[in-house]
Amino acid sequence: MVLKPLIRWTIGPVSKSGFQILRHSVTAIKRLYGEKFKYTICFNNLSNRQKKFIEGLDCHLLDQSDHQETLSLTPPTNSGGPAWKLYPPRISINTTEIFMDNDLVIFNESWFMEKFTDDIFYTESLLRSYGRFNSQIEEGFNLNSGLVVIPPGLDLGKHLDDNIQKFKINDWTNHFDEQALFASVVQDLKNIMIPLTDVGVDSLDGKYGVHFIGANSGKDELWSRYLIEKFKL
Repeated sequence: MVLKPLIRWTIGPVSKSGFQILRHSVTAIKRLYGEKFKYTICFNNLSNRQKKFIEGLDCHLLDQSDHQETLSLTPPTNSGGPAWKLYPPRISINTTEIFMDNDLVIFNESWFMEKFTDDIFYTESLLRSYGRFNSQIEEGFNLNSGLVVIPPGLDLGKHLDDNIQKFKINDWTNHFDEQALFASVVQDLKNIMIPLTDVGVDSLDGKYGVHFIGANSGKDELWSRYLIEKFKL
């Protein structure tokens, strides 16, 4: 039996737009790929009303509070911090597993969602953003962890824990710690970059998708433009 690849989104207590984009992201992927994938929404620190919202998206739900010990470093104390996406590191280790941020939308069929290899695929960053760990990441390696495709069999948790120890990370203190840790793993393995021309970051120019940076904290301008240009809303 061929196991289906898994798409996993992560959502915390973000803005109203963040939830709207998540709904659109899920709907768009299902429209494009239907039953080809399994779908899971990982959530943390949500209100009852927010939980009710994601329950209506017809995906498997995973409460990340039950997986806080899956890495040697516990999740960030600031509820909804981006590092929550790493808990747990793998849901389906025997299949391809796609990490997608709640504020990223794929609206066209794309090579990186269809032709999987043993490589890790990752979206290109508009700016190099690794915070306090910038010196640990090789020059020219610009990873945006908004979309990362992990191949079957890769023990991501072990790789993450190895680098947590190597970099002596004791807590999640910076917004970009998670992106730096992800990059530290990916740069040392076989990888393929998904360029900005394919998935736009804070831009509607991407051929296959767009990452609405800042929408989770209320920066709505690009999301509003998208709705107008795509749907005349």
